[in-house]
Amino acid sequence: FIPNSPWILSVGEDRQVVCYDLRQGSIVWKQTIKGGKLLTLACLSPELMAVAGADNTIRILSLRDGNEVNRWIGHDGSVAVLMQRGEHLISGSYDTTIRTWDINQAFRPLEKHYLHPVSARFIDSGVSESIR
Repeated sequence: FIPNSPWILSVGEDRQVVCYDLRQGSIVWKQTIKGGKLLTLACLSPELMAVAGADNTIRILSLRDGNEVNRWIGHDGSVAVLMQRGEHLISGSYDTTIRTWDINQAFRPLEKHYLHPVSARFIDSGVSESIR
């Protein structure tokens, strides 16, 4: 759901991003993303959204028409989770990292460059506790 808007967004394994207007009962726009299957999305601002999936890439799209405005590369596995918090986008991937991205970078012109997000890798300590 887009905050303060009648629009909802969806992504799927068919590589489609769909923006649907609940009031009108119709599709506002539909965009096919070349690359891997799409698994997740997040709204970044009233103008931008992020989508990601099996090609390890986060794409920043315009909410107006679904066109790509930027691309963030930094994961080595499918991106399965995106969540916006304040001025950051948090992504979780099958590469076992959680990364944070500065949303202000989304407003730069499309450069398709590698960003260097803050990341944390999960390391299994081998310690287990029994649950009672």
